[in-house]
Amino acid sequence: MKFELQNLANSIFSVCSQQGISIHVQWIPRSENTLADYVSKMVDHEDWGVSSDFFNFIDEMWGPHTIDRFASHLNVKLPRYNSLFWNATAEAIDAFTQDWSQENNWLVPPIYLVLRVIKHVIACKASGTLIVPKWTSAVFWPYIFKKDMIYQDYVVDV
Repeated sequence: MKFELQNLANSIFSVCSQQGISIHVQWIPRSENTLADYVSKMVDHEDWGVSSDFFNFIDEMWGPHTIDRFASHLNVKLPRYNSLFWNATAEAIDAFTQDWSQENNWLVPPIYLVLRVIKHVIACKASGTLIVPKWTSAVFWPYIFKKDMIYQDYVVDV
């Protein structure tokens, strides 16, 4: 029914035929496939990231970073990373379940988690680079700066 999917199926069939691979296709009605259908539609609307050039610039200044704590398979910057959702290559799901103390953490969290990230860094006595927008009215801002833009004691550089 969909031209693009038919072309993709034909391409897969062609590669399999050339490589001597056999595929046994089975149709599963949607009503019997609800879990996989649900997972396929999961989207993290809070996901954001930085360009590879920006990461490399910061990593050169304050790296090397050892783990990307808030990544997805689409925006990961390091071989080791934590993800919000299951991913075959993620080291862990939910970065807050991990001890960050022995790492140089790359931290680009969803905005709503920034304050929790700061508190987790403090609790773990961890180090890392936290990327946040300049948003002086945000609830997390006083946890980065005291009055007159003086860093909090646990902030080394901006």
